[in-house]
Amino acid sequence: MAIATVNPATGEIVKTHDEMSENDVERRLTAASAAHASYRLTSFDSRAGWDAPGRPASALPAVLERFFETKTSFDVEGTMTS
Repeated sequence: MAIATVNPATGEIVKTHDEMSENDVERRLTAASAAHASYRLTSFDSRAGWDAPGRPASALPAVLERFFETKTSFDVEGTMTS
């Protein structure tokens, strides 16, 4: 069953997501935890260079790319999804 991200102001379906298996959820949580452990020890000066205008997202360390893939959204019933 696909899970929809809906704009609450317009009711427009912004994106649909496939359900994840328990293994996929665990893998993403592990990646997010590892990213946080590294990111929290990174100085603000170092972080500032990652988000420079015109710099491709691939310039981010791989662990942070995986972290940002796990954005949270809500389906049409208001249930939190990843």
